[in-house]
Amino acid sequence: MTAIVGVLLLVIGVSLLGYSISTIQESEHLLTSTELSLEELWHYEDLFRWWRNAYVTLFLPLTAVFMALGEIVLFSQPILTMLRRKSVLDIFSENLEPASDENYE
Repeated sequence: MTAIVGVLLLVIGVSLLGYSISTIQESEHLLTSTELSLEELWHYEDLFRWWRNAYVTLFLPLTAVFMALGEIVLFSQPILTMLRRKSVLDIFSENLEPASDENYE
């Protein structure tokens, strides 16, 4: 279950990054179009500036957060499972020694 959550967080991070980059590229393409009137050019310049600003201030940090959380969830689960198994084995070995001593006395 946690692997699904980790992968989902990674997919969300990559999707945010891809969407913002593709939108910025589309805005750049519209700006280079020669068929725009002056008012349309101003509109697309403002749109381009907004997306560049949102990319740096919103989408990049969100992408970093989602990807970091996804990696933490994915890689911490096997480590926690291994630690739980070790503690169970330690408890078992601690209980085994007194039990074996009782049977031999």
